[in-house]
Amino acid sequence: MAVGFSDDGNWMYSGSEDGTVKIWDLRTPGLQREYESRAAVNTVALHPNQTMMNFEPLHRLQAHKGYILNCLLSPEYCDPHRYLATASSDHTIKIWNVVT
Repeated sequence: MAVGFSDDGNWMYSGSEDGTVKIWDLRTPGLQREYESRAAVNTVALHPNQTMMNFEPLHRLQAHKGYILNCLLSPEYCDPHRYLATASSDHTIKIWNVVT
């Protein structure tokens, strides 16, 4: 289980062992959005620009033999190089250049 909050405190997001990611607007009652994954979600993180309006996958990473356990986007101060690191259940870590 994983949970996080937006900087302004208006949004909460959660990941669960059942493979769901849920987004809650704390200013209104009830669940705002729910997404399903094929594997447990043990880590959640909000994009650095703090927007939650469009949460649709742009690319599907299919380079690991197992499911992804964790991922992390490099800080903005690494510009012009931005990287995504993924750790998999197949005991590998991969670094992705998100610019190209």
